[in-house]
Amino acid sequence: KCAERWKQMNEPEKKCFADTDEKDKEMASYAPPTEAGGRRKKKKKDLNAQKRPLSAFFLFCADEHFNVTAQYPQYSVGEAAKALGERWNKVPAELKVQYEAKEALDKT
Repeated sequence: KCAERWKQMNEPEKKCFADTDEKDKEMASYAPPTEAGGRRKKKKKDLNAQKRPLSAFFLFCADEHFNVTAQYPQYSVGEAAKALGERWNKVPAELKVQYEAKEALDKT
């Protein structure tokens, strides 16, 4: 039926459909301009990417976390982190230098 109707149409009627088809093709390839205020698509996370090296503080936390949880088993994760931060602030400079050296090794 459709093919028969198409064959019976004259050129001006067919031109209307051809124009609509062209507009549809243009819209399919349309990419809106990226403006400063426009939202950007979030990059997909690479699951195979290497993790960042740990900072000196996090290396210290990895070593001390067991001691804090053994000493204060009732502490929540947040309280344990706060205790680790306080310990880091009280650590002598010589020990901090050791952890900073480990950090530098991890970064290379």
